[in-house]
Amino acid sequence: ERRSKARQILLRVIQLRREYMVMNSNNSERNHTVLPEYALPTLIHLLAHHPNMDNDNKDSLKSSLDVLWWFLEPLMQKNDNFPFLKKLVETVKQAVDAIDPFNDTINERMYAICDLAFGVINCKCANVKLPPFPGEVKLSKKFFAPPEKLVPNLKSYIPEKFDFNPHRVPVAVEMEIDHPTVKARHIVAADSAITKLSRRKFVKKKKVPTATLR
Repeated sequence: ERRSKARQILLRVIQLRREYMVMNSNNSERNHTVLPEYALPTLIHLLAHHPNMDNDNKDSLKSSLDVLWWFLEPLMQKNDNFPFLKKLVETVKQAVDAIDPFNDTINERMYAICDLAFGVINCKCANVKLPPFPGEVKLSKKFFAPPEKLVPNLKSYIPEKFDFNPHRVPVAVEMEIDHPTVKARHIVAADSAITKLSRRKFVKKKKVPTATLR
């Protein structure tokens, strides 16, 4: 029951955000972060800071994989956003943690989560030839920062022949983050997004005749 309710809430949020983007398509540049896909980098950052996250431990990696499946599967139902999701993950893997940029352990955990996300996306689009995403993506400066040296991060941070198939779907994810700054930033980011979305009125705009735009 809890699993079904959590999934319904996630699907509803995804639907609301997509509807908002359609109704405000003329202002898409400003509202790009409303896209539900943009929650993926924040989820990657949050999982990297989970106290039980260990990229050398398969059980820990499987737990993170289950969370990613739970989040990404509803996002990928229409099979039309694979290039965008992969671009988001690629961009995160080229960044460092903004809160602790010189912490190699945290950064490697984050890159391991990226590799898991790649695995989930590749499982869903195994028989689909993906074109490159045509644009650039923007990451939150609260969580991500550019590295000192811009070198392609092609290393794999998970064991070879890792099984990316879903093992189980978690009912909910309750994360206790020890680092007070990390916890506060994620809470503020989540509260802000929910508050802004709840205040927006999804009113369809009147269509303006094409002739008036010339």
